[in-house]
Amino acid sequence: MDQLQPQLNKLLRRRLSRVGWGVLLYLLTTQIIGGLLLAIPAVGRSIYLTMAVNEAVSYGLAPLVLWLMIRPLPKGRGPELPLSPRAFARTAVFSLGTLYLFNLVTVLLVAAVEAFSGSSTGNLLDNVVNSLPTWLYLVMVGAIAPVMEELIFRKLLLDRLRPFGDRCAILVSAVAFGLFHMNLYQLFYATALGLVFAGVVIKTGRIWHTIALHAIVNLGSAGMSALTGAGRWGAGAAGILMFLLMGLAIYFFFRYARTFRFAPPAPPVTDRQALSSLLRAPGIWVCTVLTLAASVAVIFLV
Repeated sequence: MDQLQPQLNKLLRRRLSRVGWGVLLYLLTTQIIGGLLLAIPAVGRSIYLTMAVNEAVSYGLAPLVLWLMIRPLPKGRGPELPLSPRAFARTAVFSLGTLYLFNLVTVLLVAAVEAFSGSSTGNLLDNVVNSLPTWLYLVMVGAIAPVMEELIFRKLLLDRLRPFGDRCAILVSAVAFGLFHMNLYQLFYATALGLVFAGVVIKTGRIWHTIALHAIVNLGSAGMSALTGAGRWGAGAAGILMFLLMGLAIYFFFRYARTFRFAPPAPPVTDRQALSSLLRAPGIWVCTVLTLAASVAVIFLV
C-alpha cells in the first residue's frame, strides 16, 4: 500500500486541480464572454438586455463549461435526511446572522484597505442594485439566483467533490461560491454562506432546502436594506435586528456545530490525504489567487 501512495496522491491532486481549472474557466467565461456581449451597443443601452445576457452567460453557458471540465470526475452521494420545520427555521436564522456577521467583517476589512491604500472603494453590488427596477431585482435575487446558484455550486460542483470527503467538499464548494461573486464586498459572507449551504446539502441530500434558504437570505437582505433606508427609526430597528441575528448565529454555532459529523473520503483515501492534496493542487491555487486579486482590484475600479 505504501508503494501506491505517491500514485494515489498524484491522482488526488490531478482531480482537485481539474476542479480548480473548471471553476476558473467558469469565471473567465462569465467575465470575458459576458463582457464582449455587453460591449454590443444595443445590449449595453438596455438594462433588460444587459441582465438577460448576464443571466444567460452566468447560468447557462458558463455552467456548461464547468460541467465539461469536471464531468470525468466520479460523483458522490449522501444521506437523505430532510430538515424538520423547526431545524429549517433555525438554519434560516443562522444563515441570516452569518450574512450580517461576515458583512461586518468585510466592512472593517475594506475600511482598513482604504486607510492603507489611501484610495476610496466602490461597491459593485450597490451599483447594480441601484440600476435595476425593484421588481426585476427581487425576481433575480429571490428566484433566479437561488435556483441556479444552488444547482451549480451545491449540485453540479458538490457532487463531484463528495468523494474527497465532507471537509474537502464543503470547503472547496464554499470558496468557489465566494469567488464566483468576483468582488471583495461579497467574498467573505458568500463563502461563509457557502459553508452553511454545502453542509445542509451534505447532511440532507435535499437541494430544495438550500434553494429556499438562499432565497430567504437574499430577500431578507433586500428587506433589511429597505428598512435601513426608511429614516432614523428604520435604521435603528434594522441595526437592532442585525445584531440580534448575529448573536443568535454565534449561539447556534457553539450550540450545534459539535453535532455535525464529517464523512471521510472514499477508501483508501484519508481526510489528511485529501486536504494535503488540495493544498498542493495547482489548479486550485491558480484559480484562488487570480480570482482573489481580481476581487480586490474591482473595488477600486467601480
